[in-house]
Amino acid sequence: MTSSSVGSKRASLPVADPGILSPEEGPVRRSIALVAVLAAAVVVGVAACASSGGAPGSATEPPGPHLTVVATGIAFDTKELKLRANQATTIFFLNHDNGVPHNIAISAVQGGATTFDGAIITEGAIAYSVPAYGAGTYFFFCKVHPNMNGIVTVSPSP
Repeated sequence: MTSSSVGSKRASLPVADPGILSPEEGPVRRSIALVAVLAAAVVVGVAACASSGGAPGSATEPPGPHLTVVATGIAFDTKELKLRANQATTIFFLNHDNGVPHNIAISAVQGGATTFDGAIITEGAIAYSVPAYGAGTYFFFCKVHPNMNGIVTVSPSP
């Protein structure tokens, strides 16, 4: 109690500073501030993932040698991927079918078990780190849309 009257059981409360929120405004403004802080945290988190080069949504092509494959209209833009034997490869995959899930998977035989299984993305891009393969012919496809497929030709290194 900041002040009291002699003989009175009621205490007078200090007058609120006009710069302080009223009890009705406080929760609303605090909620708005909390939402703004959370939104900023999400933006920072997404930016950090995108800069890693391997996160879904990353729109920057990786440095160095790589292949680029685009999914559009429920189809890949190529029917053949050419790789060098015994050499890991980066495949930069762009999904132009926004909202439609796609990925790139590789198997030794058509319809067989996958030897590479890239993450499924519904939009944006991702850089896949594909392991080294021996010389030969393999198959690539979208696990969600198996009709999206093609051949992987792995040639001996020069």
